[in-house]
Amino acid sequence: MGKNLQTDLADLEHLLSAQAELVEEMVLASYRALHERSLDVAVEVLAKEPEINASEVNIEEHCLEVLALQQPVAIDLRRVAAMLKINSDLERIADLAVNVAERTKSLNEYPQVRVPEPLELMLERALGMLRDAHAAFLRVDADLARDVCCRDDEVDAINRDVIAGLVKEMESQPQDVAGYLHVFSVSRIIERIGDHATNIAEDVVYLAEGEITRHHTRTKRSRSEAAASPPRSRPPPGHRSPFCVSWLRGRDKGACRSDPNRVPALACTRIVQHDVPALPTRSLRKGMARPANRPLCAGAAPSHETSK
Repeated sequence: MGKNLQTDLADLEHLLSAQAELVEEMVLASYRALHERSLDVAVEVLAKEPEINASEVNIEEHCLEVLALQQPVAIDLRRVAAMLKINSDLERIADLAVNVAERTKSLNEYPQVRVPEPLELMLERALGMLRDAHAAFLRVDADLARDVCCRDDEVDAINRDVIAGLVKEMESQPQDVAGYLHVFSVSRIIERIGDHATNIAEDVVYLAEGEITRHHTRTKRSRSEAAASPPRSRPPPGHRSPFCVSWLRGRDKGACRSDPNRVPALACTRIVQHDVPALPTRSLRKGMARPANRPLCAGAAPSHETSK
């Protein structure tokens, strides 16, 4: 790696783009192998897996080197973090393409099992998502990335239709169930490719705006829309969650469970969202000693100490 941060980032971007193009080629070739039942094309896809694996390791090592030696901040730091995650998603997509090629070899034993036409449409949609996610990364285009995220619903819907059709075929042709299960797996694999393309698009949104959109609803909102929305209300003071943190004092720690009525007030408290109260200091605890002959917990032996 060079000494200039921007040069290093440009080199990483070039490596990642080359990997993305190779992954796209593998996905296309794997489906062509399936559609044509071509073992030769399937073998070509399998042969590219070591190259992708080596590329993933190389990119990850370069990213870690940039983090350690250049110590990027702000958008440069987000760029390196995004490239680390995109690199992983691309490798997983390549693995999925290899899985499709392997299913092709298995399906050759069932020439009577046909590949549903909607499967090709689903592949086109998933591959289009991958290409647009890659383009959004190169242009740092959050709007295009959000559009990619929304298109994942279409891929999911096609997958459901394909599976419903396969179930009907298996019911009418039970002797070919094993073959249709391979097609079923291919449909799920292509749906997963769309999911990984969505992950890449979410990383682009993070790169462009610093917003982590993972695990949000499918309706992706821009920052301006999010800013216009009312803030989420916090629970009222004294709200009690179902979780309990117990601070036990004394010898019998097993007698006190999570019932606040069985322990002194400061021995058991509830967590209010993420605000966990601090333990009282030693001097404060001395001034709050329990009354004489009162056990710490129900069932514990009476104490012979007296409060001072």
